[in-house]
Amino acid sequence: MFLNQSIQLKPLEKGVFLIIVLVHFALAMSFHLSPDEAHYALYANHLDWSYYDHPPMVGWVQWLMSQVSETDLVMRLVPMFCWVLSAYLSMVLYQKFQVKYAVQNDVSAENILDQLPKIRSILILWMTSPLLNLLSIALVPDCLLMPLVAALMLLTWEMVNSKNVPTIQQWVGLGILLGFCGLSKYTAIFFAMSAAGVLFKVHGLKLVREKGFWLALGIAFVMITPVLYWNFKHEWISFIYQFGHASGSQTWQLHKSIIYSLVLFFAFGPLLIIGLIFNKQVKNPNSVLKTFTKQSNRTEFSEKLGSASLTDSLFSWIFALPTFLILVILAGRGSALPHWIAPAWVALIPLAALGLDRWRPLKKKWWVGVVSFQVASCMAMAGLLLTAGFGSEVEESAISLAGEKPVSAKPNPFADLIGWDQAAEKAVELADLNHVDTLAVMNWTLASRIAWYARPMAVKVIQSHHDQFDLWFGPMHPGDDVLWVDWSLMTFDPPVRDQQFESCEQLEQMPIKRMGRQIAHFNFLLCRNWQRNNLSR
Repeated sequence: MFLNQSIQLKPLEKGVFLIIVLVHFALAMSFHLSPDEAHYALYANHLDWSYYDHPPMVGWVQWLMSQVSETDLVMRLVPMFCWVLSAYLSMVLYQKFQVKYAVQNDVSAENILDQLPKIRSILILWMTSPLLNLLSIALVPDCLLMPLVAALMLLTWEMVNSKNVPTIQQWVGLGILLGFCGLSKYTAIFFAMSAAGVLFKVHGLKLVREKGFWLALGIAFVMITPVLYWNFKHEWISFIYQFGHASGSQTWQLHKSIIYSLVLFFAFGPLLIIGLIFNKQVKNPNSVLKTFTKQSNRTEFSEKLGSASLTDSLFSWIFALPTFLILVILAGRGSALPHWIAPAWVALIPLAALGLDRWRPLKKKWWVGVVSFQVASCMAMAGLLLTAGFGSEVEESAISLAGEKPVSAKPNPFADLIGWDQAAEKAVELADLNHVDTLAVMNWTLASRIAWYARPMAVKVIQSHHDQFDLWFGPMHPGDDVLWVDWSLMTFDPPVRDQQFESCEQLEQMPIKRMGRQIAHFNFLLCRNWQRNNLSR
């Protein structure tokens, strides 16, 4: 199908792309797993049909990797592969858009490779987007959805750019892709609706009379039955959680949606927005159109393209817009993160690349400036990741106890990626010395790293709201003693009060250093006699 398409990269393109991949490898070995990464790595250690907050695919693929090794690098190979595959599939779709546009404008495709820039726009979009590069080393469900959405768009494009109705093989492929999407993330429903919308727009309601249509639905349904089965066994808690999360905990405010949109602009880079703005397809037989094809028989070529009236612009926006609008609206309630929109951004990259092809010759200085800005942003992000941010803990902030927030303490989100293996090792050691068999933290963002690096030791969450950690390790029980771990950059008062522990005793403090400076520290406390009854949760 589309995996055997010929994508020809120039030597410079191959070299730069390889350098970017090697940079991803270097970064992957330089710091520990983030909260989300560790959480999904724990999925692999607790293999199941599905999970509290996401479908199971992210855990299944990490389980396969864990059979090779459980090192940080190996657990990051999947997102690296997804990034490369997504870029490849985007280029294939970009090629198909170029081919159709060339035919519509009666442009010869012979020797067109000689007219291409040294590095094509679509590769630059992938290699200079800060957040897409970050997702190349940090596995979240959206990483899996990115290549799946690109593949879904490619297959759908083939199914609508034909004079005939789709073949059985295409319907089977569609069902499998939709099934994998459904196993990856719940937001896949929007992309399934987009694919249906495109197919019905072009082929009409006659599709419901096609056996292949129902075959695709059946395949997709069978593939997502593990999610349905797990939720049925757990009183539909995953669906309830998702609906509650989507509704948000705050009143909707317009300025929050605007801020979210601005964050997306800089997180993915302004090049994509510029490309979309300049993607106006003015028919001009004399324009230089960049395409990969060497097909010279235009009549035969036109027959292959079919007679569908769906433009590449409308096609791309049908896939991207539903997810984009939903997340921007949810952001108004404070319940959307930038990386959630990555699959929708991937749907727009081939379209934006066409616009950049038109913009580059017109605004060469602006082109160089914007590309330089995005490259500098990526380099700055990599530098902050490697150095664990800027600043350090000094004076009273360097020795603060749990719950203390000195004036000299400064926020440093990049320190979040360093020292968790040391803290987990020390926590297990102290727990053994004090004859307790459970570690505890205040919330799940702390629990995921401690649980991953201290595995298989149980880690319980004190501020639990009946989440995935309760399912894995169970709730606290009356009389429980734990080794409580507190991190200085997200510190909490010791949990000593009614309905919590009877007492907490400071045992030790561990500084975390990076490049000669202290960036954070951990406090370890022995907390005794949990006093809340399970039913009071």
